[in-house]
Amino acid sequence: MCVDFVDGSARTKLWQTGGDNGWNSDPSLRIYFYANHEEPPEIPLIWSQRLTDSNLAIASLSLALTIQRGILAVLGFDWTLFSIPADLFMASFWSYSIAMQMSSDLSDLEHLSLRPWYLQRGCSAAKQQSADGGGEGQGWESACVRAQASFVMSLISL
Repeated sequence: MCVDFVDGSARTKLWQTGGDNGWNSDPSLRIYFYANHEEPPEIPLIWSQRLTDSNLAIASLSLALTIQRGILAVLGFDWTLFSIPADLFMASFWSYSIAMQMSSDLSDLEHLSLRPWYLQRGCSAAKQQSADGGGEGQGWESACVRAQASFVMSLISL
């Protein structure tokens, strides 16, 4: 289920759906830069593989720390000196994750997006646009719900 987030297809579907509806830059327009031998704008952080990789690393680190705490608790250690720095450390990482997930797409001056469309407008707005003839509706709905759930889980983890 989450494999398409790791390989980037869900993120690309969300980017394309937002581009089709005019809510953010359109990834399909990048080909025109290549055709004209121009350097395309940098892929916005919200749509980049870096976001997925860093969120996966933060979640893995959180899991490792949780397992370590569980083992220490079973062994009878109450290591407060470890817990406080670890909590601060993870809070900083989760804060960074939330900030990245809320980052903007400013690569297309005609379609500026201060926040991702699925957080700002919700999945139902894209569904309505798709019903009205905008957007393709090919798998973006589940990607939209999972992206929103990922954001909520990051907030809870903080």
